Amino acid sequence: MQADFLHFDGAALPPMSHKGAPVTGILTDFDAETRMALTPDIGADEFQEVLAVGSVNEDTSSFRKLPNRVAQDTVLQLRLHRPAAYTFQVVDVQVRPVLQRMENLPAGLSIRNLQALPAGTCVLQGSSKGSAPLAVRFVKL
Repeated sequence: MQADFLHFDGAALPPMSHKGAPVTGILTDFDAETRMALTPDIGADEFQEVLAVGSVNEDTSSFRKLPNRVAQDTVLQLRLHRPAAYTFQVVDVQVRPVLQRMENLPAGLSIRNLQALPAGTCVLQGSSKGSAPLAVRFVKL
């Protein structure tokens, strides 16, 4: 960090993510973005963690669920190198399916809104034929 630039370097985000302690009365970060009530990020900046997993799946260049803790809106971003039949599944902490979908997706970026999911801790799983499955854990408030 620099003295006049308070945002975190992208390489440092995972160790800082969800590791802070809540402070009574502090509801926003220095950018006026909402702080997470129970597990804020360390420091003065609440940030969006980017989960790039292209190195484990030759068909998928990126797989993101934004943000990782959500009160209302949550979006899945999936970027494919080539068209594929893709299966999405969201399971709760007891591994019960909450949502299941299969879609034929084009090459490039696909975005799906997941805001209708019920509250709780979930795992978003994704897979396509011949590729390693991907998973991201998140909390829907």
